[in-house]
Amino acid sequence: MTAASIALNLIYVRAYDRMRTDWFGFEALKRAQENLIPSRFRVGPWRTAARFTAFVYLSAWHNPLFATLFMRRASASYAMSEGDWPVFWSAVLIANLGWAGIVSGAVEAAKAVLRLIG
Repeated sequence: MTAASIALNLIYVRAYDRMRTDWFGFEALKRAQENLIPSRFRVGPWRTAARFTAFVYLSAWHNPLFATLFMRRASASYAMSEGDWPVFWSAVLIANLGWAGIVSGAVEAAKAVLRLIG
């Protein structure tokens, strides 16, 4: 399943970049941040913590593609830079480990319930 996840997310990234269409609104969000938020509020530890939290949330609960697009540099719309690939691989790792933990936790919980019942 991990190999399938990696392959599908690589396909998604390539297709998103080739189509050059902001299907999910992340490019618009980056432009809005640059235009609406004063530069002094775009830096700082609170912003780093918020971006990291959003990255983990998007990776685990949605899709590594969304986490990658969210974290990508605004100056490189529709293109993966060298610095974006570690973000992509981290998102895939978080997604796979997160879902493996959730599924194995659900299985163990179901086994515990069945032991109590039966």
